[in-house]
Amino acid sequence: MIYRSEVKNLDQLFINDRLSIESWQKYVEHVLPGLSRFILEDSSGYDFEKDIYPLVNRVCKKQERIGRLEIIFYEVLKDVDEIIRNKFERNLKCEIVLYLGLCNGAGWVFEHSGKTFVLLGLEKIFELHLDDPVKMRELIYHELGHVYQSQYGTLNRKLDNRADELLWQLYTEGIAVYFQESITNDFSFYHQKSDACREGLQSMLPQLKRDFKKGPSTDE
Repeated sequence: MIYRSEVKNLDQLFINDRLSIESWQKYVEHVLPGLSRFILEDSSGYDFEKDIYPLVNRVCKKQERIGRLEIIFYEVLKDVDEIIRNKFERNLKCEIVLYLGLCNGAGWVFEHSGKTFVLLGLEKIFELHLDDPVKMRELIYHELGHVYQSQYGTLNRKLDNRADELLWQLYTEGIAVYFQESITNDFSFYHQKSDACREGLQSMLPQLKRDFKKGPSTDE
């Protein structure tokens, strides 16, 4: 497993505190040739002015925060190979990259040119306040859970309908959470610790039970 940070001199991508897409494309092509097309396609369903630019443009004025995140990034990853090997007796083959994306996710497992990449989006990490040692470790381990399923199981399936696709997505997220929890030995991780989340799920439980009992709709 290898890893690298690509967040030096990001201020050069901005003109008057606004991201230059042309400069960003050149930057991303340096990060990984051919990547910009996939990122732009993934972001195309969003309103750039409303959903993307506000988050990305904030990065321009956060150079000190970027520097701290980069230190955390390398600190978290310095022993990750050994930790995974000790826990699962297996190695993961992937490259982990800290970069500036277009709100494609704090973590994104991406297959490209026959290789597996874990892309960590600086702008989403900041938005979600994941830039501390504990949360970054949790984020990285979660994404490596997806890598583990990809290399030792099946991560991506082509299914016949949207309902099955969503169910499979839920399953893969569960695998990643379990992988992460197994490494940290903390099986109460994630939003289970949140009282608001617990209360919300409890309020939804009666409806969920009715939905599962009823089964899939047969309506045309």
